[in-house]
Amino acid sequence: MRSRVAGRMTTALLAVFLAFGASHFAEAQVLKGVGKALRETGEAIGKGVDKTGEAIEKGVRETGDAIKGDRKQPATTIIEPAYLFVQQAGAFRFKDGKLTLQRLAPSTFYFTDRPVRDAGFVGHEEFVKLWSADQSDGFAADPPSAALAIDGLKSAEPMVVTLLEARLDGADIIYTVDVKSGTLPVEAKDVALFIDTLNFRPANGYRFLDFLARN
Repeated sequence: MRSRVAGRMTTALLAVFLAFGASHFAEAQVLKGVGKALRETGEAIGKGVDKTGEAIEKGVRETGDAIKGDRKQPATTIIEPAYLFVQQAGAFRFKDGKLTLQRLAPSTFYFTDRPVRDAGFVGHEEFVKLWSADQSDGFAADPPSAALAIDGLKSAEPMVVTLLEARLDGADIIYTVDVKSGTLPVEAKDVALFIDTLNFRPANGYRFLDFLARN
């Protein structure tokens, strides 16, 4: 009887141990399977992220190239300012095609219109250099027109001349002129000479005084 009971207990214990071991073994297998699945999923996700990142980078690069190719560069606008000049003199003489300004203001005033809006003064010595033969951008090749205004003198026609040449004679400026309209008096006092435009092509946005310094 005792041996039979002992045998049953032994069998039961063995069954318990076998069941316990089997469950642990099964749990281990499940965990192993889960771990493998997670690793494979992680690898798949990693590969997917890498491919997605490469695709995005490629797309951005191609889009940027396409935009560059389609984008039209704006045309560069070069502003060529037109300068006008004013000279004032206390006296004036005209004879044999020579117009002489006497008792001049200290310098010649210059200005230009927008968008440059440049203005200032330049010495007469520098100003007459614009008629130099070697001044390709100056007045030698394209003499300017000029209008003469005399204080208190009423003229039926405006007094307009072309300034063919210019030179200093002491403190005076002597112009060789071609009269285009009006009748110039032999002499007068308090005059102003309005000289037409000088156009030049500024290479780097430089202005009139820089223009004189470069020539």
